[in-house]
Amino acid sequence: MASGVKGAFAEAMTENRRLLNELTAKKALPRLKRMYDAANDQIANRLHAIARGELKGSFTHYQAAVIKAQLREGQIALMQQMARELGKSSKEAQKAAAQSVSRDVARLAPVFRGAEVVVPVVEASRFAGAVSRRETSLLRMHRSSMANYGARLVGEMEDQLGESLISGENTEQAIERIRGVAQNEWWQGERIARTEISWAFNGTRRDGFEVAAEEIADLFMRWTEHCDDLGSPLDDRVGDDSIALHGQLARPGGRFVMPAGASGVSQKMWGDAWMFPPNRPNDRAVLLPWRRGWGIPGWLYEGGQRIDIA
Repeated sequence: MASGVKGAFAEAMTENRRLLNELTAKKALPRLKRMYDAANDQIANRLHAIARGELKGSFTHYQAAVIKAQLREGQIALMQQMARELGKSSKEAQKAAAQSVSRDVARLAPVFRGAEVVVPVVEASRFAGAVSRRETSLLRMHRSSMANYGARLVGEMEDQLGESLISGENTEQAIERIRGVAQNEWWQGERIARTEISWAFNGTRRDGFEVAAEEIADLFMRWTEHCDDLGSPLDDRVGDDSIALHGQLARPGGRFVMPAGASGVSQKMWGDAWMFPPNRPNDRAVLLPWRRGWGIPGWLYEGGQRIDIA
């Protein structure tokens, strides 16, 4: 029976990683990138039109001031659009996460120490209220992140306008400089999207395990990184903090804690706690269900000590 659960657990782990990647890399990011590129092209084209009209002649401080004003206006509008689009993607992630909890519980709950138990199917509809409640806070988070991103982007563009003035470039060259900034800094938008969609996904799974725990009294949540059962990284993108948290257990509704003295982890993170992944930008961890007797390694952090549970 244990081997059967191990296989089902591995399937659940693979499926949730695949699902989260599909929600971000295959769905949300391409939509956001198309929006980002189209808006920045539109901003640049508008600036070129202004340059050919009212800003003829050499590039001056006055022209730079006009371009800065246009940039700020355009980037504010773009980041508002991106926040709304990210909100839609987050809601998709929440719905998918609620359904994935149902699948995981149905897949894993029947087998426990060789005895059959009633499978508590956690219907996605039971999370409708939780999804709606999180929607407001998620949109607020997206707006804040995108506004900060836009401000940084405009700041870097303004720096490039300054460089253009010093270099004696013309207005058209200055505009192409700032177009280049937009192209080079997309990675920041991608990082925000990956992180916040993961937050929506795992937050909803946490809600799901709280519901499931009403029927499975000994259910735990397991913080699962891209590591094997021994805690060894599965690729070169796994950080020391991810290795330190991999396999930690918490009761539904509880928190996961970074152990004091964790190898390779900044002392500033020791003792920090999270309700669910991610604990930092680009973290790829997912929450999985865990019960004693499944044969899946797990450990608790209590009283400043790691307690391994077979």
